[in-house]
Amino acid sequence: MLDDLNIDALIPVHGTYVSHRGDFKYDGRKNAFICLNGQALKPTYYRKAEGRPTAVYRSKKKICDNCPLRKNCVNKKGVKEISSTPYKREYERMIKRLKTKKGRALYLKRMHTVEPVFGSLQQYYDPRRMNVRGRNSANKVMLMAAAEFN
Repeated sequence: MLDDLNIDALIPVHGTYVSHRGDFKYDGRKNAFICLNGQALKPTYYRKAEGRPTAVYRSKKKICDNCPLRKNCVNKKGVKEISSTPYKREYERMIKRLKTKKGRALYLKRMHTVEPVFGSLQQYYDPRRMNVRGRNSANKVMLMAAAEFN
């Protein structure tokens, strides 16, 4: 959404994100994981796991049946499945942006201006627990807390 508005987002990647899964490397152009044998695992379906959307990348059984590396990577059904975030392209783009000189400078600026505010709001106003119901009411509470903090 921010890219559509021509806004250069600078959102740090959280610690649970993994770009590589074992010997499988992610190819952003194809939106697929590539195995050691050069075969692509494309996203076959999406599901919600633990409240988060998850993309499931799956190999094709016909291709894996003839693979010499088959024993090391397929499951009982004879295919390889990798679960990942459906926003993998965005994560990879953000990692690439954060590695540039401009990205590092902007990230340092963010760490000194924005992040302390988020930390203080979490510590003193505890946004995890609200005494109101509904998203609109919670939004009002957060706006008031931000205004108070400001």
